[in-house]
Amino acid sequence: MSDENLNCTKTIIANQLVKTQAVVTIEPIAQCGDPKVYCIGSNVKPRDDRKPKPKSFYPIIGGRSCDEQRSKCSFTLTQLLCIEIPIEIDVDIDLEQEIVCCGTPRIGPCTPRVE
Repeated sequence: MSDENLNCTKTIIANQLVKTQAVVTIEPIAQCGDPKVYCIGSNVKPRDDRKPKPKSFYPIIGGRSCDEQRSKCSFTLTQLLCIEIPIEIDVDIDLEQEIVCCGTPRIGPCTPRVE
């Protein structure tokens, strides 16, 4: 063998078409756990905001009216709640009827190419 052939590299590209097919069944699974409720803040104010607010306002406590002059008392209670609900999400995958078909091997690049 001569020295001029020692540095010669040869690259050959081979290709083969392979077709695969399978029936895939996907079943989603979602389950929720026990919710947790947290009170972030609250506010109590008289029901009618158009009237001047008294200096101090208290809801009914111990059976007494919040306003001694009236027999009933209305107020608005506002709460800001944070609710946590744990949700578990998964999927069940089932593969059926797998098919693999191989074509004839060839020398050269794949045509047409999809990159």
